[in-house]
Amino acid sequence: KSLLFLGKISKPKGIEYLIDAFSNLNDDTTLLVVGNGEYKNHCQEKIDKNNIKNVFFIDTVPPWKVPEIIRSVKAVVIPEYQFGVPQHRSRIPVEAIMCGKTPVVSNEISSKYGSLSKYFVTFSPGNQKEFISALQKSLKDSELSMKLKEDHSSLKAKLGKFDVYVSDIYCLPFLVTALVKVTRAPHALKSTCFIVPFGRVGSSWYKSSGGAI
Repeated sequence: KSLLFLGKISKPKGIEYLIDAFSNLNDDTTLLVVGNGEYKNHCQEKIDKNNIKNVFFIDTVPPWKVPEIIRSVKAVVIPEYQFGVPQHRSRIPVEAIMCGKTPVVSNEISSKYGSLSKYFVTFSPGNQKEFISALQKSLKDSELSMKLKEDHSSLKAKLGKFDVYVSDIYCLPFLVTALVKVTRAPHALKSTCFIVPFGRVGSSWYKSSGGAI
């Protein structure tokens, strides 16, 4: 049984909060932390000092490796809840659902995802006991996880395949660079500059992001 934290390792992301909660779970549970950040060494020191077992760090991986990692765990944990930007919405819960995995998120985050929030395991921000219970629930084959499995086909039709989505995300920086170059050279503008790359982004990434391009 494994839990996954994916993203920047920093204090605002709630990684230390997650490690504290994870230390209260059974010894047969693993926490996989994928990413890098200024808080990584601090977290490793905390784990060593408190003899917390089964926490493994992996450096940032290429986008096309993300689906494979998400599919290998039981649930994806997004412990952050204090946003500097009110309209901020992490794409990781959507990525988890696209892979058929349960996201564990705070109530503050879940309210930003509309109908998808019914697949989330939630907890009240700052409530450590509730957070631990949410992690325990996500590790079981609960009614919620069974519902996610039942609806996975319809969700894939709505959100698209994650492998295509990742490909679109990977292509997006190249698209932005191309559009900047075109803007600086209007005389070179051709319709294919927009139609070819943006068609792929629009087909799946636009849907999965709720239109927030």
